[in-house]
Amino acid sequence: MNWMKRHLLVLALFFAAVALRADGIFPVDTLHAYSLDCQSANVCLPIPASDFSHYMIFQNGSPYASGVSGCDFDTTITYSYNTLLGLGNMGPYHLDAWTVNGQTHDGMFMNINDLVAMLNQWDPTGFWSHEPATLSIKGGASGSSYSDMGVTVMLNSTQSIIGLNFGLLPQGTEMQFQAGMNSIIAIELATGAKDTLMVMVECLVLPPPAYFYDTIPADSLPYVLCLNNFNFFGTPVSIENFCPGESGEYVDFYLDENNFCVKYQGLKCGGTEQACIVVCDDIGMCDTTYLFITVDASLCQANSRKVVDTLLINFDSVYCLDLSNVPGTVVSIENICPDESGESVDFEFDPVTNCITYTGFAPGLDQACFLITDDYGNTDTTILCVYVRLPETGTIIDTIVLGSNEIYCVDTTELAGNIESITNICPDFSGDDVEFTVNNVSLCVVANGIAIGTDSACIVICDDYGVCDTTYVYITVLPDTLSPCANSLPRCRR
Repeated sequence: MNWMKRHLLVLALFFAAVALRADGIFPVDTLHAYSLDCQSANVCLPIPASDFSHYMIFQNGSPYASGVSGCDFDTTITYSYNTLLGLGNMGPYHLDAWTVNGQTHDGMFMNINDLVAMLNQWDPTGFWSHEPATLSIKGGASGSSYSDMGVTVMLNSTQSIIGLNFGLLPQGTEMQFQAGMNSIIAIELATGAKDTLMVMVECLVLPPPAYFYDTIPADSLPYVLCLNNFNFFGTPVSIENFCPGESGEYVDFYLDENNFCVKYQGLKCGGTEQACIVVCDDIGMCDTTYLFITVDASLCQANSRKVVDTLLINFDSVYCLDLSNVPGTVVSIENICPDESGESVDFEFDPVTNCITYTGFAPGLDQACFLITDDYGNTDTTILCVYVRLPETGTIIDTIVLGSNEIYCVDTTELAGNIESITNICPDFSGDDVEFTVNNVSLCVVANGIAIGTDSACIVICDDYGVCDTTYVYITVLPDTLSPCANSLPRCRR
C-alpha cells in the first residue's frame, strides 16, 4: 500500500555503540543504523554541524561528496537587550522579574556582566554567557522554562523588557551511508588530529501483510482481534486504521490502542467491509494486517433493534424502551450482556419508567442488550451501543488591525464538570506580533495586536473530572490603513 511505500525511506535512528572514549574526535568507535530500503541510511554523526567545515572527511577512503544537514537539535535561548535603555551602561538597573520553572527572581545589577552572574547564580545549569557583539545573553538548561525579563533603569525609572527568543542548535551532522560496514575518517584542519568511526548500516526486512477473514451477525456482541505477534526489533508504539473510509456502513471498527486490539461489530446485514491496521514500533518498522469482515443476515430476521449513540465523556443520556413490540404484559426486562459494559459506559435501568440512563466515564465502546419478555413468552431485544469520546479540538482563526484587541471566549460545552483551570500551554508561540491574555473568570482570551504578523495560542481548559478541551487560536495582525495616522508611532514596550 502507499503508506508502506512512504515508509521505505531511510531510517535515521541509530543506537548500540561501543564504550565511550575519553579522547578523539568521535566519542564512540562504532555506530549501528538501520535501513528499510536495504540501500542506504542517514546517520547522525556526533560532530556539530556548525563545526563540520573544520574537518576533512573521508568516507570509505574517498573524500565525502554527498550532502550533509544538521541533526540531534538542542534548544538555544537568547535574550536580546538591544531595547534596554543605555544598552546596559546606565546602571544601576533593577531586574523586576525573571521566572525560571515557576520561580520568580529579582535583584539589582550595574551592567550586563553583573546580570549574567545573577542568572548563573539562580540557574546554574543554564550556563548563561554574555555576547556583547550581538547585544545578547545566551544559555538555558534543557527542560527548563523561562520568561522575559522586566528591567527598570533606576536613574529615571524607565521600564524595559528584555525579550526571550528560541532557536535550534544542531549537535550532530547527518550523512548518508550505504548498507554494510562504512568507515569515516575525520581530520581536524586546525590541529591535524585524526580519528576513525565505523558505521554499520543493517537492512530491516518488512514482514509481509497478514489477512484476516470473519463472518459475523448484525446486532451481535463486539468481536475482538488482538495483534500481538510482532517480529519487531523495537517496542510497538502505535496502531492505526489507514482505510477508515472502507467501513462504517456494514461494520464498525474500534481500535484499542493500549492493547493493540481491534474491535469490530456488525451494523447492517448483507455486506463486507475492511480495515487496514498498521502497527509500528519505536524505530519505524511497521506490520500491516487487513481485516475483511462479512455481516450475514442471521439476526436481522429477528424482532430486535440496535440503537447507536455517541456520548461525550462524563455526560449522560436517557433511552426509553419501546414495549409495544410484545403483545402481552411485560414480566421481565434484563441486560443479557452485562460483561460488554463497564469499561467506558455505565448503564442504569429504571424499572418504573423502563428507561436506561447511560453515562460515559472513559473513551471507548460499550453496549447493553435489554431483553424484554412478556407473559406469553414473546421477546424483543434492544441493543444499546454507546461510543464515548473526548472533547474535540477547536480552532479560532481571525485577523485584527495593529494596535487593536479582540476577545475570544472559549466553548466549554463539551466539559461536564466545573471548570478548574484555563491555560495557554504554548506561550512561546506568541509575544512577537500578538499578546494573549487569559481571563480565568470569563474563560476568554484577549488578543492584542502589537506588530504585523501572525502569532498563536494553545488554550487548554480542564474541569474537575480531569478532562481537558483544547482550542488553538491563530491571530494575524494587519496594518491599520483606515486611521488618519495609521501605524505612525512605534509600539511601546513595557
